[in-house]
Amino acid sequence: MTNETTPRLNDAEKLARREEILWEELRNVRDLMFRILQWGVTVLASLQMAILFLRKEIKESMVGSGSLKAYDSLPIERYFIGTVFLLVVSLICCYLVARAANRYRSIKEQLMETNVYGIKHGEVRKGTRFAVYFVFLAFPLLDIAVRLWIHFEWR
Repeated sequence: MTNETTPRLNDAEKLARREEILWEELRNVRDLMFRILQWGVTVLASLQMAILFLRKEIKESMVGSGSLKAYDSLPIERYFIGTVFLLVVSLICCYLVARAANRYRSIKEQLMETNVYGIKHGEVRKGTRFAVYFVFLAFPLLDIAVRLWIHFEWR
């Protein structure tokens, strides 16, 4: 026995309601991707600064103990510990964005199936996807580039 007070939706209303829900979900996932990008860059920049000061302290400690001369740079194995840590954090950020992007594409595909309003969407170019990943990977790459510059500049 059905409740007579609830109105029954016809197929067009169901499709329109489904599309509204998908649009809302699409906006939420897009917002999530922007927040991951924002916070990922913030975390990586903060880590980069913390690692810089940590490397400075390690070098001063090594110079104080006599295991390193004052004009020498930090040993490469000590330097790359921080670089590897930056790489791991940046890969985690890339993974989070990739998961959200897959969810976004899945919702968008569902939305294009119904498309009651006839709105056309362009495809996201692969270059744009890689640009987002490069934002995160730029931190460890820049760290490596600085180390190489220091290594070859001092010789």
